[in-house]
Amino acid sequence: MAQDKGRASGNHHEALHRVRASLQRRRGQGLFPANGHKRNPGKREAVLSNIRAEDVAGAVDHLSYLDSAVGQAYNIAEDYNPSIEEALGLAAKAFGMKMPGLHLPLWLVKLAAKIDGAKAARKGRIPDLEYDAVKYLYHDYVVDNSKLKAAGYAMLYPDFRESMKQMGDWYRARK
Repeated sequence: MAQDKGRASGNHHEALHRVRASLQRRRGQGLFPANGHKRNPGKREAVLSNIRAEDVAGAVDHLSYLDSAVGQAYNIAEDYNPSIEEALGLAAKAFGMKMPGLHLPLWLVKLAAKIDGAKAARKGRIPDLEYDAVKYLYHDYVVDNSKLKAAGYAMLYPDFRESMKQMGDWYRARK
């Protein structure tokens, strides 16, 4: 087993290098193959992985029964990776709200976050718009959940679209 761990550690560095190289090649190509969304890099329609708390708990519970999972790292994410704009639209629809019609350029959002951060710091409060959170709008944040699936875990909520619809239905039933 110790020999396997040593080999895995070496492979980890090689895999990380391959992932970084792959992401650098994809940057600015306008295509993200994980979900087939065509996107305009100028608009920075970043895609992201999502996960419901129920699936985090379910995956942890499932993996806790597997000896083979000890010492391993697993990505826990839904199968569908929406753009941030699509995710916000689905959330707005699920909770009966309208999407804002005005799309601000990211440089302006970034500037607003810096200004809000400076004001908040002077007043000793947390900013409404955190600068570090705005950085998430610039890049894709997608993780591969195939290792988790190969370990036998089946997502309770594998599709963000259906998940948002279910959350909206739950919310409206309790209003």
